[in-house]
Amino acid sequence: MKIILLQVNTSKLLGSGTFGHVFEGTFNGDPVAVKQMTTTTAEIIQIEMNTHIELNHVNVVKLLDVADSADNNFT
Repeated sequence: MKIILLQVNTSKLLGSGTFGHVFEGTFNGDPVAVKQMTTTTAEIIQIEMNTHIELNHVNVVKLLDVADSADNNFT
């Protein structure tokens, strides 16, 4: 079993939009942008996830992982 270490710094807001907020964070020690979306928008999350998985371009942020928060308030 592989352990993934994700840390989110919610005091460092990078941006926000209709479906969520983007924060500074680390993923296995590497700096990343972490998008938090409310879990009430499951269909939108699925569409965005599928779109990001298919994208592969130097100017597009790569999707590394998708997970629900421990309290299930965010994806």
